[in-house]
Amino acid sequence: MRARPGIRRDGPPETEIPTGADAETRTKRSSPDIIGAARRSFRCIRWSDRNAPSGKRIRRKGNGAIAGNDRTNTPPMQAGQPAAAGRPGRSAQREALQSRSTIATFVQTILSMAKSGKKTFRESTADYAALAARIAERRFEPLYLLMGDEPYFIDSLTARLADAILPPDERAFNQTVVYGKDTDAGAVINLCRQMPMTGTRQVVIVREAQSLRRLEQLSLYTASPCATTILVLCHKERNMDKRSQLYKQIAGRGVVFESVRPRDYEIAGWLAEYIRSRNCTIDAKSVSMLVDHLGADIAKIANEIDKLMTFLPEGTSRITAEHIEQNIGISKDFNNFELTRALSEKDMARALRIADHFARNPKENPLLVTLGTLFTHFQRIFIVNYQRWLCRRKGTPMPPDAELARMLKLSSAFFLKEYQQAASLYPNSRVFAIMGLIREYDLKSKGIDSGQATDGELLKELLLKIFVLR
Repeated sequence: MRARPGIRRDGPPETEIPTGADAETRTKRSSPDIIGAARRSFRCIRWSDRNAPSGKRIRRKGNGAIAGNDRTNTPPMQAGQPAAAGRPGRSAQREALQSRSTIATFVQTILSMAKSGKKTFRESTADYAALAARIAERRFEPLYLLMGDEPYFIDSLTARLADAILPPDERAFNQTVVYGKDTDAGAVINLCRQMPMTGTRQVVIVREAQSLRRLEQLSLYTASPCATTILVLCHKERNMDKRSQLYKQIAGRGVVFESVRPRDYEIAGWLAEYIRSRNCTIDAKSVSMLVDHLGADIAKIANEIDKLMTFLPEGTSRITAEHIEQNIGISKDFNNFELTRALSEKDMARALRIADHFARNPKENPLLVTLGTLFTHFQRIFIVNYQRWLCRRKGTPMPPDAELARMLKLSSAFFLKEYQQAASLYPNSRVFAIMGLIREYDLKSKGIDSGQATDGELLKELLLKIFVLR
């Protein structure tokens, strides 16, 4: 069969290879179309490679012709001539492999770009600040959807809206708060379509909207919201389906805020910024103490900081470890921050004193949190050692401190010196063994092969094994 330029005869029927202006036109598709086209192209090439005759491999030439080589590297056939029989030459095989690898890389890149649309905690924080500023300026919208798995931002924005929209004397008559598990969409629509008893506005706040019965029926109201009503939906624990009609209507006629839960390494930066917004600063050790003790619950952290600010002497501009120890109850000498520092310096006596304090106060210092902190600590030491090895192998200098701190996911380069010193004391062969020990004692802390040992005893045993490891 004669081969025409632009048509692949060994693939699925009617599989056309775009050339010239046609290719330029097809590249202007939307993102989903591009992803689909890439997937189809990749499947087509794999199909043709499997189903081509044993003596042929088809490849494209720049002029649109289809060419093939045999093992003896005979000249490529011209357009319109039948493919030559025989096995493909080495150059043809190499080009085919490179072509498949390039297309596979392209497909993976497009798919990763398509999946990267999920909001990050940093973006969520920026959106929160922008929306809070709009509320302070009294620029309100008829519809608000506050959704996501981090409740702190949702509760904070709801409180700001409840305080800013109506004056205190109108809230008793024109502000209604309902809970999703106690009502349904029809009742909420009826509330929204009522006229204000006094004034010009009313506010309807639906808490736990994710539990609202027949939630999708709210689209009957959001399609044409009342000008005198402001509806606030607090949709916690998960996001609303972005393909739903309700979501699209709220996004088009109101405000959608997506609240993202922070990762452990993002909390320290947020905490420093939160304290800065209160016209105060905090040292790095105090940040580490708070994060280690309070975990990833930023609502709890914000509550403790607010209480701390009320107890600080007037005129205090910097929060220190002493302030935290006196007002929050976190010991400045016996905490996970000091424990990891003792390990970095190989100070066995201090590490065991801290472990003894943890054993006497297990509720304030849970073993699971300590093990997680130790694992992260040695993981960062491994990264520093690996970067040193890589730079020696390539003959290049170490990355600058700011970039290395970013690799270690540190909130500040202040902590970098500790890890650089620890990396000299713990080569990666020992780090691997230590991480294996941490995994073993993590299982023991959950009751697997732990015998009758308490959490305090398990921690002391782990520390002794780390110090005597060679």
